[in-house]
Amino acid sequence: MQRSTPDRPLNDANTAGEGPDFRALFHALPGLFLVVRADAPRFTIVAASDAYLHATVTRREDITGRGIFEAFPDRPGDPNATGERNLRASLERALSSGAPDAMARQPYAIRRPDGSWEERVWSPLNTPLTDPATGRVTHLIHRVVDVTKEEQIAADHARLRGESEEADRARRGAEQAYRELSRESASLQWANAQLQDQAAELEMQSAELQATAAQLEERTEEAEEARRRTVSILESMADAHFELDSAFRIVAVNGAMERGSALPRAELLGRVFWEMFPGAIGTGFERHYRAAVSEKKEAHFIHDYSDGRLELVVEVDAYPTDRGVAVFWRDITLRMRATAERERLLAVSEMARGALAISEERYRTLSEAVPVQVWTARPDGALDFVSERTAIYFGASAEELLGVGWGAYVHPDDLDVALSRWSRSLATGTPYEAEFRLRDAKGEYRWHLARALAEFDDSGTVTGWVGSNTDVEGERRARGEAEAANRSKSEFLAVMSHELRTPLNAIGGYAELLQIGVQGAVTPEQVDYLERIQRSQRHLLGLINEVLNYAKVDAGAVQYDLGAVAMAEVLAGCEALTAPQVLARQLDFRHVPASPSVNAHADSAKVQQIVLNMLSNAVKFTEPGGKVTLECVADGGQVLVRVGDTGRGIAQDQLERVFQPFVQVDAQLTRAYEGTGLGLAISRDLARGMGGDLVAESTPGVGSTFTLRLNRAA
Repeated sequence: MQRSTPDRPLNDANTAGEGPDFRALFHALPGLFLVVRADAPRFTIVAASDAYLHATVTRREDITGRGIFEAFPDRPGDPNATGERNLRASLERALSSGAPDAMARQPYAIRRPDGSWEERVWSPLNTPLTDPATGRVTHLIHRVVDVTKEEQIAADHARLRGESEEADRARRGAEQAYRELSRESASLQWANAQLQDQAAELEMQSAELQATAAQLEERTEEAEEARRRTVSILESMADAHFELDSAFRIVAVNGAMERGSALPRAELLGRVFWEMFPGAIGTGFERHYRAAVSEKKEAHFIHDYSDGRLELVVEVDAYPTDRGVAVFWRDITLRMRATAERERLLAVSEMARGALAISEERYRTLSEAVPVQVWTARPDGALDFVSERTAIYFGASAEELLGVGWGAYVHPDDLDVALSRWSRSLATGTPYEAEFRLRDAKGEYRWHLARALAEFDDSGTVTGWVGSNTDVEGERRARGEAEAANRSKSEFLAVMSHELRTPLNAIGGYAELLQIGVQGAVTPEQVDYLERIQRSQRHLLGLINEVLNYAKVDAGAVQYDLGAVAMAEVLAGCEALTAPQVLARQLDFRHVPASPSVNAHADSAKVQQIVLNMLSNAVKFTEPGGKVTLECVADGGQVLVRVGDTGRGIAQDQLERVFQPFVQVDAQLTRAYEGTGLGLAISRDLARGMGGDLVAESTPGVGSTFTLRLNRAA
């Protein structure tokens, strides 16, 4: 079987009625495909899939017939751009070798319709197509996969991995500090134990040395004082302290333990620890406490304790005693949170500093790269930065402009308006926008559009202004020429419509006179001919009336008589007027009457004209046996009129085109039903002229719904 090439129509077989439309199939392929001729070095684009056009934000008619590097160049001024060079090398390799050539992932920016550029990363494969008759490569298929998001995700993973490693290092440092604090606590415990031993020794000496009662009493007092100091120290400590006996009953607690556990001392003393703190069962708490009692081993650890009542992070020091274990709890919940927050803020601060430096460099580069004059000002409006392009335009140095601004360069006729608007924006913080003429270095005035936005701090205070001056001299000239041409077009359409309608009315009148026998009897065959003439005359007159109506709308000559419109009454009248068409087409018509309280603020005649057009289209494009619906509901401050049908539907990319004048989405279908393509364009303009709108929703093969939105009457 001969291979189809883009130079040969992909649907040759279909045009002969022998096969599917291959060009349509190619366009609908889900992958991103582009077919180019093997005419190196140009590589002319001959076909592109819909998915490719969507991914590259282009249109088929804009790129077909252009060289691939003409349609998709490297971003201008980017010294690191390698997309064009690498793609050209791959295409030439595939062309010379006759074999597919896969490229490595390639950064290749695409140009958006507004002129901006978007960074993308692609995975391309270039496959040659060979003419079986000659063995020569005639075309290449350029297939790409957009892997931009994958590259971004990989970069984000690497960044997060680095942040996680930094956090681990900080955590280990904190743990080392906690261990040092634990050793200090152990020293205090040792001192407390020494005091207890001294008190016991004094008591023994008091029993043995009864003869020295005075000395014994003094030492007893010292021992008591030491005990009181120990108790006082324990009570004054911020750390929670408690002791357990060998059966893990709580035998002593300090005030910090009461506060930390949220339980009174009387409720704690004598109770088994595991009963009071069930969250410790099976955790490091239990393991270390039991080892301290049974093996006389110290334990120092940090634990995240939770039992449904308490939620805290504690640093624990457990010391074995003769009767059990002495424990110190240090609540470090807030400290752990603060440490984590500090590390996070440090990381964010570092990132912010780096981003600020990059942002400042990008800002300066961008201000010189964009084709406008860029400037910034302090809150009082005094300039504090102007781009080099700005200084060049005025023929002055940046320092001179910062000192005086460009008020001296504004055309005298425009100065008052420009300054009054600037003063109002400075006073209110609202965006500034004004058009005025600026004198350039040659002394010539050119129109510019000046815009500025205020920058605010967290309190809403203006901290500065960022602005630009855009040369709109050519745009204003082109706009004036376009407006003049549009007026000429509207005047021409209006005059021609009137000139055509006059003879058509005469044709209709004379045909009617002949039909009623003014010039003598007519045969049935002649009556049939006259009826055809009248039908054609009425149809053509209707088309001319549509053109005339559009000319009036386009010229802004339509007058609106706005008032409260009872929608139930208007829609009932529209239903009656379209009933003959519905009956002739054998359609199922469903009308959900509007509530009598639903009134729109609109022009009644214009509303009826719009709804009749919506209903006529629905009836016209719905096959016999189909369904047409009409409903009207209130939605807040709006009134919605919906006309639905079960016709063939409209593709999503064609929905807006149906509202353009003289546009017929399906030329073959509309020729079968006749029409100018002006009805919906006129209807939308009329709706918007009344402060509303006309929108469409559709699913091919299911049907369409057109919605008229109007303001609700008060």
